[in-house]
Amino acid sequence: MIIENTRITIHKSNICLVGQGTIGSLLTRTLIALGAHVHVAARNPVQRAAAYAAGAESAPLEALPELLPRMNIVIGSVPLQILGEDLLRLLPAHALLVDVAAPPGTIDRDAAAALGLKSIWARGMGSRAPVTVGRSQWSGISRRIAEIRNDRSGS
Repeated sequence: MIIENTRITIHKSNICLVGQGTIGSLLTRTLIALGAHVHVAARNPVQRAAAYAAGAESAPLEALPELLPRMNIVIGSVPLQILGEDLLRLLPAHALLVDVAAPPGTIDRDAAAALGLKSIWARGMGSRAPVTVGRSQWSGISRRIAEIRNDRSGS
C-alpha cells in the first residue's frame, strides 16, 4: 500500500508508527529491515523500549507534535482515534497516512481529506487472507475458553 501510494521509496523515508502492539511491532521490524527511519509513538513505556531495541526511535504520544512535521509516512495501528485535525495539520502536504487499525482507526480520515492529505484505511486482512485470520481468531478464542474453564474448575 505504501509503495503504491507514494512517489518515494520506503528506504530512508521518515515513518512514524503510532502504536506498538502486535501489528505495530511487526511493522516496526519490517520497516527497519527495509531501511526506513522509523519513529514509534506509543503510550506504553515497555512497548517504546521494545521499539527502541528493534532499532526505531521511540517517543510518548505527547511527542507527536514534534515528530509529525518531519514525516513522509504516518501509520496508525491503534483502534482509537489519536490523529485528529490538530495533529494532522502539522504534517507536510506530501505525507501519506496509512491506518491499519480496527474501527474507529487511529487517523481521522475525514479531517485528513479536508486538509488535502492522502489517507488510506489499509485494514481488512480478513478479506485478503480469511483462512489465516480465521485460524488466528480461533486460536485466541479457544485459548480464552480454556482459561475461563480452568478458572471455573479451580473455584
